[in-house]
Amino acid sequence: MAASVLSTTPRAATNGRATESGHFVRSRTLSNDAFGLFVSAAMTPWPFSILLVALVACPAVAHHDAPFDYDSRTPLRLESTLVRREGTIEVHAISFDSPRGGRVTGKLFVPTAPRPTRLAGIVMAHGAPGSTANMDPRALFVARKGAVVIGIDAAFARRDRNDPITFTARDADEQVQTIVDMRRAVDVLVARDDVDPARLGFIGGSYGAAMGGILAGVEDRVGAFVLAVGDAGFVAHFTAADGSWLPPLSDLPGAERETWVAAMRPISGQVFLPRALGDRIYLQNGRADKAVLPHVAEAFHALAPAGAEKQWYEAGHRLPPSHFADQLAFLHRKIGTDAPVAADRVGPYPTASTAQ
Repeated sequence: MAASVLSTTPRAATNGRATESGHFVRSRTLSNDAFGLFVSAAMTPWPFSILLVALVACPAVAHHDAPFDYDSRTPLRLESTLVRREGTIEVHAISFDSPRGGRVTGKLFVPTAPRPTRLAGIVMAHGAPGSTANMDPRALFVARKGAVVIGIDAAFARRDRNDPITFTARDADEQVQTIVDMRRAVDVLVARDDVDPARLGFIGGSYGAAMGGILAGVEDRVGAFVLAVGDAGFVAHFTAADGSWLPPLSDLPGAERETWVAAMRPISGQVFLPRALGDRIYLQNGRADKAVLPHVAEAFHALAPAGAEKQWYEAGHRLPPSHFADQLAFLHRKIGTDAPVAADRVGPYPTASTAQ
């Protein structure tokens, strides 16, 4: 095995100007009034329709992407160890500094076959419970299409991959850290000489898709977001069609529940997905999903800006294998990875219809 340490200061994220690659980055704004609306609205389980109307109606004025801001000039202190080779793909174990403390752990999948141009770069996000431990088949499937794929362990997974939600203040802290660390993963890709910074994408499944819905509202460098069987976050996940709470959130004492919701809703996809660029979004959900209920998925779709692509499957939380090829087709159109071929319709798991 080979190990390397890089003390790289990544190219800084930009707001409202062209990057060195010519890829235009548009800054987004959210008013203090809009942010405050969701803090106060969090105290009552409003029906989804009311929340969505309020969200769209809020005016946009100058406001930072807090709490997901960070100093991108800080060195990554990336450490990378070659673990193995899968054909022409190198698999590395990596870690780098988190702006919010500690080390971010994950994996990097690097194509080594010669290509005439630089590679695309893709951030891949796992589900919950979960970690990057079971990410290899999906990441290799995508990397073989001409992309360096980076997957990071969510903040909860670095604590306990089987305990993603505690219904305490820890959940908000870990969610913010996860989004900031995902932005840092973009920095890792941008810092690589073999990655074209104008061809960056994101793939998330389930919890990873929910986090991607937030990331899409704050990270302009990413040109394609694939969000499979996702929702607008934990608050939306535990909301019934009539706006009441579902277990286990409904089982919490009222004051405890209100405090948790008030902390989680303002940092959720309910606030940040509408700020994304619609033509960069691809949503995939199942009409028979028992994990992300159809009304929750429909609300997630309703939050997406105009231009987003939305696809429904007659399936549960595990979408049919062909949905992986559908993802490849979207990435091919948006960031120029290789187009899917007929054999890709079986997905990365040819013997089982596993997904997220």
